[in-house]
Amino acid sequence: MFISPVILLIAAFRQSNRNLKKWVLIIFITFFGSLIFLSPGTDGYVHRKNVSEHYIGLGFGQFLEEIGRQLTFQQTPGVQDEPFIHILSFVVGALRVPGLFFTLVAFIFAYFYVGSLFRLFEIYPTWKRSKVFFLYALVFVLFMGVQQINQIRTGVGFWVLFYACLSYYQTKKIKYLLLMFVPPFIHIGYWAMALPAWGVLILGNWKWIYSVIFFLSFTSQLVNPSTVTNQMEKTEIGKSKVKGYSVEEKATSEQVLKAYGNTNWYKKYAKLGLQVWGVNVIAIILIIFGTYFSGMNKLESRLFSTGILTVSLSNLSWFLYALKNRSAAVGMVFILATLLLLWQRGYFNSSINKVKNQLFAIRVLITLFIFVIIFNVSELIQLLSIFLFFAPFIPWIVEEMNVSIRGFIGLIGGF
Repeated sequence: MFISPVILLIAAFRQSNRNLKKWVLIIFITFFGSLIFLSPGTDGYVHRKNVSEHYIGLGFGQFLEEIGRQLTFQQTPGVQDEPFIHILSFVVGALRVPGLFFTLVAFIFAYFYVGSLFRLFEIYPTWKRSKVFFLYALVFVLFMGVQQINQIRTGVGFWVLFYACLSYYQTKKIKYLLLMFVPPFIHIGYWAMALPAWGVLILGNWKWIYSVIFFLSFTSQLVNPSTVTNQMEKTEIGKSKVKGYSVEEKATSEQVLKAYGNTNWYKKYAKLGLQVWGVNVIAIILIIFGTYFSGMNKLESRLFSTGILTVSLSNLSWFLYALKNRSAAVGMVFILATLLLLWQRGYFNSSINKVKNQLFAIRVLITLFIFVIIFNVSELIQLLSIFLFFAPFIPWIVEEMNVSIRGFIGLIGGF
């Protein structure tokens, strides 16, 4: 691993031992985090800089005082709004090794991300088995993938939530149920974004009611924006979020394309959200053709219910664009997970016409996701260090030598 993490990862995946593959992948992603290339101004760069500026030398008493303010939704200058980053930053600051911050973040992210993948995929779609479902699996793996380590809170919070839901519905173990309530302490937005998962858990799987809410969320205003924002503004943190993220009206497609006019075409269309609409159409197909009501097992239907309710939350929170975008992403991954579970147990192998019609539509819709794959691969090569291929210890010793794969390609190509 200390010579070439990439070679070790390839060697591990040639073995039949599933547990070995899982832990080598977790360690590989941890190495990725320790070598992540952070450009100035990115979320990750700001977080790591804040460790040096605020947390080195921070007293334990002040640390506890600041956690108390977080738990009562009060803001503190130089401190994030959630205990997760605050605790990690304090540990790293106490050790006086700021570079360790992303190593710890990456390990936590990897544990739940890889754990989710290995719980979800008993049979992994390959290009030979199914080209279409291989591409859907690729979207699932990449969409909230390791590049989310840079943003830290949203990605870690999501995979903790997804892992908890998937694990609890598979095993019914109480530790996974309790884990479902952890995400808000990782990212404050999960006080809202985890509500659909909690609703399905506590209220039960009311498929017809959730379907009606899902369809109504596209066509009517079920919540009053002023009522929501007024309630949020009753806390110090809530007031700052409303001020920073509220919008007066929905942005049109033309406005989105214009805002990203100088970027690559695949980034423009990723920001446009066609992939979210693609998943919405898949959800509508699975509901209209009755698969949601009679074709899914308990695990699949509960994940699907969580997905469509989270998408409904996204539709209804258009006036808080950060909540809208993040909850759309969360809902999208839950729905994709359901689709991949259906494929694995052979649901789409049926010769029944309604199943064949669903499969045809799903095959056509994959075209909406091609640019998402390209966009996420582009993001990855901007963050992946070239030293993942050899001598990963060099940037640990001389941080200035670290270079991303994209940067290395530029150096080799002379541009």
